Amino acid sequence: MPALRRKQNYRNIILAVDAQHETVGVYLRSGLTRDVIWKGFVDLNLAQGRPVKLHIHSYQAEDYGHWILLKDNECIQGCVVVGEGVYGVLIDGVPRVVNAIA
Repeated sequence: MPALRRKQNYRNIILAVDAQHETVGVYLRSGLTRDVIWKGFVDLNLAQGRPVKLHIHSYQAEDYGHWILLKDNECIQGCVVVGEGVYGVLIDGVPRVVNAIA
């Protein structure tokens, strides 16, 4: 299963399917971020809600695989479902990387 890694101060926080009580930063139009409850992953074809960009440091495509660092102009796509939280979007089981500036 894929996983995302975000940084909080000096900690690395792993966001996987079974991560409970964790939050992830979601970019707002103003350029700031807001923490939203992490709910796991969803396939692109099944994603419902509003598309967002997640503030993530790196991602892992499979269990115990190597971590892939995101460039400064990249982020992971997510979708916010009101009243639930945010899901990471997958394409063929891999987190979808999008341009952060678009």
